[in-house]
Amino acid sequence: MGKIYRDLRAASVRAELEDSLRRLKLDVIDLYQIHWPDPEHQIEEGWEALAQLKEEGKVRFLGVSNFNVEQMKLVQKIASITSLQPPFSLIRPEVEKEILPFCKRRPSFRSPNCHATWSWLRCCGRSARHTMLNQA
Repeated sequence: MGKIYRDLRAASVRAELEDSLRRLKLDVIDLYQIHWPDPEHQIEEGWEALAQLKEEGKVRFLGVSNFNVEQMKLVQKIASITSLQPPFSLIRPEVEKEILPFCKRRPSFRSPNCHATWSWLRCCGRSARHTMLNQA
């Protein structure tokens, strides 16, 4: 297994996507996500590269994972976000307070992760978190 590194420079994003297509023997990838917005100063360059790859037909939908609201606002100026995989856990309330309301207000988000998490929180998440914190 190769070394794991984080690089959102355009050349790296393109090479990684092209390598994935080759290894998977595909012409197009349905969903391609930036998993970690790191290094932060390369987020825009990486997202621009993904937008170009989408225009070229090599990827159908673009998504983000572990992004905060400000980072999502930044990349949405370049190309819309289709999928969000938030860093959800019962001990991270900022997801419920900031990230999920942000994605719920945007019709471009089609992410089952985002909407399922929102529904779970509305249904039972608050009481589950309350119970967990009170038992600690």
